[in-house]
Amino acid sequence: DVFSPGVLFLNNLLTCSICQQPFREAVTLPECLHTFCQACLDASLQTARRCPTCKLSLVRPDADPSAPTVLK
Repeated sequence: DVFSPGVLFLNNLLTCSICQQPFREAVTLPECLHTFCQACLDASLQTARRCPTCKLSLVRPDADPSAPTVLK
């Protein structure tokens, strides 16, 4: 199948970069605005406290490091 550039662009905006599927319970990291499925992000944060896309540290000095801030 051949998709137009517009369709491919929209598909990329609606796809989790971890599981490569459409978002399920999407959450956005306010530090960098990258968005993931809630379950994918939870699993990723078990191994590293960084954004899976840009690797930005998600531990804020004024926050509990066990509870990252996410936007739902």
